[in-house]
Amino acid sequence: MSFASAKLKSKSEKKTDRGGLNPLVIAVFAAAVAAVGNATVAWLNGLEQRNLERTRAEQAQVLEETKAEASRILEAIKTINPDKAAGNLKFLLDAGLISDPVRRKNIQTFLKQQPAGATPTLPPIDRPDVQEACKRFPSLC
Repeated sequence: MSFASAKLKSKSEKKTDRGGLNPLVIAVFAAAVAAVGNATVAWLNGLEQRNLERTRAEQAQVLEETKAEASRILEAIKTINPDKAAGNLKFLLDAGLISDPVRRKNIQTFLKQQPAGATPTLPPIDRPDVQEACKRFPSLC
């Protein structure tokens, strides 16, 4: 075998022997890995987004319940009669309309410590005629 034919045979072997790694196979494999990675990231984002929305909804519900309880308490003390305000607060507690345990305990303690006629009130309207009517007919206020 001559040197030229050996060199030609060596070149032809190099062309056919690439270690089994065709560039097209590598590109397809890389694309598949990228697709799986993208799908995984999309799935995780969706999962976290649902968790975030659930947490937001729960927090919004707690906030609305807190606002509703605060509104009930304010309405309960909208009277010029301190004893009626205390009775209204006690009604809210007894009826279960104040559900926050800390707030319930604080109001119960407050009512126990207040002497008769000393419960704070919030006059319903600052009009003298309404206040006069409330003085004459306390059951209306």
